[in-house]
Amino acid sequence: MTLLLSCVLGDVQWNKNPIFNLCLTIGYFWTTLLVMVILYIFIYGKYLKESKKNRLTDHFIRCFLGVASNLEKKSRENARKMSSLVGMAGKKKH
Repeated sequence: MTLLLSCVLGDVQWNKNPIFNLCLTIGYFWTTLLVMVILYIFIYGKYLKESKKNRLTDHFIRCFLGVASNLEKKSRENARKMSSLVGMAGKKKH
């Protein structure tokens, strides 16, 4: 009868010891929460580091491509000038 009554009232074994109940709550909830928060802090720090590295890489690539495109434009302009000079030199000979 007492077993049936204790099951109905919700009296379980670990509820009787408040120290054990406190340790169980800390162990299962707060420790897990603390580990997750610490892991997320490290993950966020790694994300910031990689993001900064990617921004620097993108900046260098843009600068390189900008220099390359400027060099390409200059070489096209020089080729155009040279061809016009060659064309003018050819006209003078005739």
